[in-house]
Amino acid sequence: MYKHLIVSGCSFTKWVYKTWPDYLANNLGCELINLAHPGSGNYYIRRSLIDHLRLTKPDPSDTLVMIMWSGITRRDVEVSEDFVNLYSGLQTMKLINGSYFAISGGMDGRWQYNKATKTYFEWLYKLTDNKAHWANTLDNLLTAKEYLDKNKYTYYFLSYTDNFTTDKDWSVEEPSAKGCSPGYEKDLILDDNWITEDLYSFAKSKERGFSTDNYHPNTLTHEQFFKEVILPRLQ
Repeated sequence: MYKHLIVSGCSFTKWVYKTWPDYLANNLGCELINLAHPGSGNYYIRRSLIDHLRLTKPDPSDTLVMIMWSGITRRDVEVSEDFVNLYSGLQTMKLINGSYFAISGGMDGRWQYNKATKTYFEWLYKLTDNKAHWANTLDNLLTAKEYLDKNKYTYYFLSYTDNFTTDKDWSVEEPSAKGCSPGYEKDLILDDNWITEDLYSFAKSKERGFSTDNYHPNTLTHEQFFKEVILPRLQ
């Protein structure tokens, strides 16, 4: 049915072991293009996906797109290669068109341990409140949705935590979501293209759902999530 499975997200979509896209692509018997990057925010997730589709132009009739959105306070800033070379050790990711991104990983992320990212993100978090974080994420979600609808791709959205599916404040146990309230304009987001059960809550429901870091769902949980949550939506 599908020749291509194109996904983007954070470490809950691409990690050091097999994750849910690997199991899904194997089940579908199609090519997997995984654009996800650990710690990435929703700006990178949106840009990586749209840039890839725009430049490679896969046929919408045989392409499945899935995005597992990340934390609201995870912010990304696009930088030049000269900037990357200037600061050795800067955590970056390379986009399909040669762009680079410095990522925060959230309010408590690794940006604090690098001079270049500390200078930028320290001021960003001082000057940006929760509503601004949410507005930034909303723009990324709606831009991705508009592009996918316009170009007639089959797609599904998910989230790594329950940040888009409940009216309660995000749990403080999730560092990249710390302090954010996701209740703004929820009706603009959730529709038939959403798979609303999130991977983090799914892992918590399992007796041994996490890896040794007690944060990332282990590969068995990813396989179970694929079988119990994702696959039924595709059938």
